[in-house]
Amino acid sequence: GDGNNEPSSFVDANSSSNAGRYNSYISQIKSKNLAGFVQPNSEDIVISLGTHPNLVAVTGETGTGKSLLIAKTVDLVTGGKATASYIPRANSANSSSEESISSIEKNTLLENQASVEMVLRLSEPHLSSVKDLFVNCGLDPSLLFPRKKENNDDNVLGTLVLKRVLSMGNPAATAGITTPSSQTQRLKSSCEINGVPVTLKTLKTISGPLVVVIDAAVAASALSKPASRMAIIDTAVPPEILVYARTTKMDYGACRK
Repeated sequence: GDGNNEPSSFVDANSSSNAGRYNSYISQIKSKNLAGFVQPNSEDIVISLGTHPNLVAVTGETGTGKSLLIAKTVDLVTGGKATASYIPRANSANSSSEESISSIEKNTLLENQASVEMVLRLSEPHLSSVKDLFVNCGLDPSLLFPRKKENNDDNVLGTLVLKRVLSMGNPAATAGITTPSSQTQRLKSSCEINGVPVTLKTLKTISGPLVVVIDAAVAASALSKPASRMAIIDTAVPPEILVYARTTKMDYGACRK
């Protein structure tokens, strides 16, 4: 494989009451039509990470979609930047002639959508923190307990479902207005938390403290750049010294001119 081991869970090491059993974890990661990755039956691609995992390693050949279906899906569902390239059917619709598209393909192209979803099970202290964020964002904390408490896990763990749908649309065409620019499509993003529509800002606010995506390949390549190495070293230097060094550098440059 390409050595990408994506983070799959976060552990509450400070909670003695959980005793290592009731740790927060990512339960499932789902995607549909993301950059062309689809199931033959058009169902969601579901990656289950098990129950109470401490570490999950995803392996496979280079180019099989590990980074896309894990890291990029998690990045998007936690509010990361989205581009039209994640909806390949939108691009193919613009480049294909009407005669070459079957009626079934036309219906699919009209959707022009890609969706990502992540299911998390939360224990303390993450559960209390998310409850507070729910209140601050105007959401009902009871949404974290959507199902009947059929087992002991449901008495302890809350469920957080983050979902984001990317689509290509044209506001003018939707309103029935035909203009010279009506052929231009715009990327739209709609978000949900536990089935409730929310803004992208709210999605980031609630998911941000819970999940971190680390791109090891990019981080390693950054070390080859002098500016990156200096930036890492500068993190250990007091701010006043950094200001003095920059001012001195600017003064030196002015004197040379």
